[in-house]
Amino acid sequence: MHELPVTQEMFSLIIEYAEKNNAKNISSINLKIGALSTIIPENVKFYFEILSKNTIAEGAELIFEKDKSKAYCINCNKNFEIENLNLICPECGGENVFLKSDAGLIIKSITID
Repeated sequence: MHELPVTQEMFSLIIEYAEKNNAKNISSINLKIGALSTIIPENVKFYFEILSKNTIAEGAELIFEKDKSKAYCINCNKNFEIENLNLICPECGGENVFLKSDAGLIIKSITID
């Protein structure tokens, strides 16, 4: 259910961009979801279909890409990618690491006509 406000904000930004560029149609939207995000793409699609009905975004394809999470090791000053919550530095084996920002949903690009 938390996808509704996220989708509403995304939809507002997309419509605002399209209007500024005199678009007649929005055909696709490329989105990036953080690897540790709890956003469910199917829910975003569901809400987007409702919000976009009778607008220039109706029928637009939502394309999702999963992003890798990143962490930083304080011991050896290295950035590294993680795929789960195993926060051990692959460089030095240290556990003194912290998770960098794992954005929920980012609009990568919008295709308009």
